[in-house]
Amino acid sequence: MIDIHSHVIPAIDDGCSNINEALDMMRMAVACGITKIIATPHFVKDVCENYKSDILVYVNSLNNLLRISGINVSIVCGSEIMICPDIVDLLKSDKLCSLNNSRYVLIEFPMNVKIPNILKVINDVLVAGFIPIIAHPERYLYIQKNIDEAIKYVESGALLQLNLSSVIGDYGDDAKVCAIKLLKHNLIHLWGSDTHSFRRVYDNRLNDSLNEIKKIIGIDMFEQIVEVNPKCVLNDKEIKIFEIRHKLGFFS
Repeated sequence: MIDIHSHVIPAIDDGCSNINEALDMMRMAVACGITKIIATPHFVKDVCENYKSDILVYVNSLNNLLRISGINVSIVCGSEIMICPDIVDLLKSDKLCSLNNSRYVLIEFPMNVKIPNILKVINDVLVAGFIPIIAHPERYLYIQKNIDEAIKYVESGALLQLNLSSVIGDYGDDAKVCAIKLLKHNLIHLWGSDTHSFRRVYDNRLNDSLNEIKKIIGIDMFEQIVEVNPKCVLNDKEIKIFEIRHKLGFFS
C-alpha cells in the first residue's frame, strides 16, 4: 500500500519528534503492508515553512537510514500545504512540494472557519497545471454541517483524501459520521494515515479502518481508493472521478 499523507520526517513540524521514533514508525508501517510513504510535512505560511529544497534533503537522509536499518519501505517527497494567498505562485516557482513531483498537491483548509474563496483557489490551482487533493475533509466543521460543501469542491475539480482512521472514530463522532457520508456519496478518492506518531494509525487500527471502509463502499471502490488511485498519484497518472451520489436513501 501507498500512504499519501504522513508526518514521518522527524522534528520539522508537529509530527514525530526524533529519528528513533521515525524508524519505529517505519517498522510498524512495514508490518501493516505499507511499501511507500509520501512524507507531507506541514507548510503554513509564516508559521511552519517547509520548502521543497529542504524536504528533499530530509527525505534523502531518511531513506538512507532506512536502507542502513534494513527497513523495507521508501519515502518520497510531498507537503501538506495550508491554503495561503500566494499558493499558486509558490507552486509555479517550484518552492513547494507536490506529491512525488506529480501534478497532485495536498492542500489543507482551516478546520473551523470556511474561507470565502475556496472554489476560486481550487480553480486557480487547476489553471496553474496542478490537481488539488483536499486533506481530511471529514474533519472540517463546515463539511460536517453540510455535505454539499464537499460536493462543490469535487465538482470544481478537486479530489478528497480521507484520514483512514476517521471511520473508526479516531477524530471524534462528528468526523466519523461525516467520513461515512462522504464515502457513501462517492466523494472520497484517496486515503492517507496522517500519522504524526508511532502511537497512532500504524497498528491494528489501520486494518480495522480498512475493513470498515470495505463494508461501507464495497470491494471495487475500496480497491480504487486504497490501491489504484494512490499509484496514480505516485506515477502522475489520471485519477478516475467517481459519479457523485447526490441523493441517498432516507436511512443512509
